Amino acid sequence: QNKLAIVYAQHMYQLGEPDYYDVSNISNVSWDSDVHDIVIYFKNGNSYHYTMDGSWYRLDKNGKKIILENNDND
Repeated sequence: QNKLAIVYAQHMYQLGEPDYYDVSNISNVSWDSDVHDIVIYFKNGNSYHYTMDGSWYRLDKNGKKIILENNDND
């Protein structure tokens, strides 16, 4: 849970419109047991997968992973 908070904070720092992705705009959080990711859904309709290794991605409309450019885990 603490690691998720750190990764979420790093992700929010890199987003261009962080107000849309504030904790108050989270509509749902779920566990995707198929890929072992936590999925955070936002009120604006977007969702992001947070992985066990500390990275994040979203899926396009065809279900293909889109990894954010500035996604480093150093």
